[in-house]
Amino acid sequence: MTSRSGRYYSTTEIKYPQPPVTLDIDRWLYAYEEHPECGVCVANAKECRTALKQGRHRDAFEAAAEIRNGHPEHPRAAE
Repeated sequence: MTSRSGRYYSTTEIKYPQPPVTLDIDRWLYAYEEHPECGVCVANAKECRTALKQGRHRDAFEAAAEIRNGHPEHPRAAE
């Protein structure tokens, strides 16, 4: 086979796109409702929803992971 530039290539070198990956983050989108007093959780939840709307799934997952895993400013971290 030849490419548009006229160079030959084998079919084993063709990289096909991987299927989209579904991340389980939906249940963390509204996690800030449990702790509306925690500004970090509220900011992370808003960032998560904004990233999903813009199609940035990795950023949404990372923001949701910070809500899920906790952080030093979280009220439960002091317990």
